[in-house]
Order: sequence, then C-alpha cells, then structure tokens
Amino acid sequence: MDQRELELLSANQLVRRALRANQIGLWTWNFDQAEISFGANSVELLAGYLGAHSEPGKQLSDRVHHEDRERIDAVRANAVDESQSYQIDYRVSDFRGFTQWLRETADCEVDGSGRCTIVGTIQFVTEEKERELALARSNRELEQFAYVASHDLQEPLRTVRSYVDLIDQRFGDSLPDETGEFMAFITKATRRLEGMIRSLLEFSRLASDVEEREAVSLSELVDFATSPLQKLIKEKSAMIDFKGPDHELFVAPQQMQRVIQNLIENGIKFHGEDPPQITITSLPLWSGQRVIVTIRDNGIGIPAASHDRIFKIFKRLRPHSGSAGHGIGLAICQRIVEDHDGSISVESNPAAGSAFSFDVAIVAKSE
Repeated sequence: MDQRELELLSANQLVRRALRANQIGLWTWNFDQAEISFGANSVELLAGYLGAHSEPGKQLSDRVHHEDRERIDAVRANAVDESQSYQIDYRVSDFRGFTQWLRETADCEVDGSGRCTIVGTIQFVTEEKERELALARSNRELEQFAYVASHDLQEPLRTVRSYVDLIDQRFGDSLPDETGEFMAFITKATRRLEGMIRSLLEFSRLASDVEEREAVSLSELVDFATSPLQKLIKEKSAMIDFKGPDHELFVAPQQMQRVIQNLIENGIKFHGEDPPQITITSLPLWSGQRVIVTIRDNGIGIPAASHDRIFKIFKRLRPHSGSAGHGIGLAICQRIVEDHDGSISVESNPAAGSAFSFDVAIVAKSE
C-alpha cells in the first residue's frame, strides 16, 4: 500500500471516528432504483435506538410517525425534482415504543445521465427538539397570558377613571384644591396605564398576526410609512430624504412599514434645536441576499449606556420628558425584524443624532 492510500485510509478512519463520536450516520439513496444503503455507523446508530434489524431502511420507514410520512415524501421528492439539498426533522418510534426525533440531512447528486443519488446523514436530535418545542410552548403560553391579563386589566382601570370623572362632575367645585390635584394625578396615571396595556396587547398580538411575505420596494415602504406622519412632519418642519439605493425587499409589508414608521416618527419627535432631518439609506450585504436599511436622524441622540436598554418593553429613555409613547415602539421594531430573520442596532451619541440599522431579505434577481 503506497503513501497516498495510507493517507486516504487514515482520513477515512478519522471521518468514521468523528461521525461515531457525534452519533451521525451516513446513507445513500438511488432514487431511480429505490435502493437505500446505510453505512456501518448508520446501522449501528439505528440499532441502538430501533433495535437490530436485517433491513434497517425498511425498519426505519416502518417506525416513522404516520403524521410525518407525507411531509417527508414531499421534501424528498422536491429535492430530487429541484436537485437540491434538504434537512427535515421527523418522529420515529424506538424499540421501547417511545418517540424519538430524527434529523435527516441530504444532498441530491446528479450524474451525467441525469440520474439522482441522494447522499445524506441521519442524527437523533430528541433532546434538542424537546427543548425547542418546550420553549415554543412556553412562549405561546406567555403570549396568551399577556393578552388575557392585558385585556382583563382594562375593565377595572376604566371603572376607576369613570368614578374619578363622576366625582369631579358632581363635587368638583366644592373639593379642596389639593384633592383636585390628587384626582388629576389619578386620572393621568390611569390613562397612562391604559395606554401601556394597549401597547402590551399590541406586542402580544405580533406572534399571532401572520402576514404573508411578498416583494415590495423599499421606496414604497418609506412612502407608506410617512403617509400617516404628514401632520407631524408639517408641524415639526421635518425633512424626509430617501437616498436609497432602492431595493426589492421580501417582507411582510405592513409589519415592515411599521418598523420604518416607528423609527422615522421617533427621529421627528426627539429632535434638537434644528428641524428634524431623517435620511433613509440601504447597503447590500456581501451575500447578495440581504440588505441593511439605515434610518438616520439629527436628533438629541442616545447615550451609549442605553443602546441595549431602549429595545426592551416599557424602557423609555426619557420617562419624564412628556412626549407621547409608552416605551414599546422599539421593542415592536426588534420583534418584527427578528421575525424576518434579521437584527436591529443603533449607533448614536447625544451630539450627533441616532442611526438605526436593520437587515432584511431582498428578492433574488433572475439570471
């Protein structure tokens, strides 16, 4: 055996050891001939969970959860039709009758005659999936709790405010000045709390408000976002400058409009001595699949220590400034951007205004 063969043998042994250490099995599937071949590590892996069997492929197929079968067939068929890779997690029943999660990852290799052979791996990921499902269940329960709690809290608040208004109407002229001030504080506090509850309801609905994603230009979203702000723009003599370049985004239009509108509105509200100037720019990422949108203002800026804090619910930067809002707008922006598989950040200092940037997917250009 020459040196090259020895090196190849050593490399193969390392690969097998790495696969065994990570409990990953290899397999191939000749789609045209319906032949599935499992490597030795796959047979060993399946035997550990499903029990020893002379035909591991048939055994695995028989153990697949009935609700997952159609989904698996559709994913595999699409991979063959499109000659592309795929990953799918599905449930199987082990030799004890317990449910296990199996991750199947594969790639379709097409030879010169157009025949497809799928080469892939399998790995049991039960613990990972259980953590994932538990987290999703917990999030749903928290969102439901926030919605119900917020909804139920509104009624007693309305009752308190109604009785305060009733006392003021009946006895306002005869009440001591100090009592009138106390009642005014109660009214102001209940109205603010009602606003916070409405904002919390709005935030909790984001998870259930499913909006289809579609192609829409960045310039259109800016137009949609500034339309409801025309009165504020005129009052503050604000300048809105879309510098672009324009891009065709793949987003949920109403949600992304909301992000842009919130950021522009904040830039107008929190302005300095000069009239507000808002600039919207975009920059493609190196991958060519996403773009960074930046909304920059010349406002009063945000101290560096508060850059992370401002994206948390009800964390207003200036709680006693007298400006409208309940400290949830940026939290909503972050939630929407993250739902679009992106992130949002801010660069700012008190002397130079703020620049909020987030990344979103763009529509792939046809060759």
